[in-house]
Amino acid sequence: MLIVSRVLAGMGVSGVQNGCFTTIAGCVPMEKRPMSQLALATGPLIRAALTKYTTWRWCFWINLLIGGVAAGLILLTLFLDNMSNKPPYAMTAPRSLQTKLDLLGVVLFAGCTIQLLFALQYGNNQFAWNSSTAISLLCSAGMTFRLACVGLAQR
Repeated sequence: MLIVSRVLAGMGVSGVQNGCFTTIAGCVPMEKRPMSQLALATGPLIRAALTKYTTWRWCFWINLLIGGVAAGLILLTLFLDNMSNKPPYAMTAPRSLQTKLDLLGVVLFAGCTIQLLFALQYGNNQFAWNSSTAISLLCSAGMTFRLACVGLAQR
């Protein structure tokens, strides 16, 4: 379960973090942008303090809390703040991003990874390697990976 939680937290944080950097690049003047990089330096320090003085589970909860606040602030900034006539970079080309991003491939590869990690995590722990659960997880991970490769080859 820890592995799946790490996968989901990493996927969520990477999306929110990239969205924040894109919004900062489009909305914040150049002379104020270095302040946003302060988060890159203070993030590991906060995480170290959390693991030292609380439980490790707070590392995941803090991602949810900060990510929710950041997503709300981004939406508020994008839809309510009209400081210039030029829209932010993230809003100028959503259709070109859709053609460049392989969303189906991302979903298939994430599904393949999660199935494989479940099989490796629970194989010989909760299920025997020759059980139907372990075999079906490994087979479905292989099939999902094959589908992702076929989609990539056709793209």
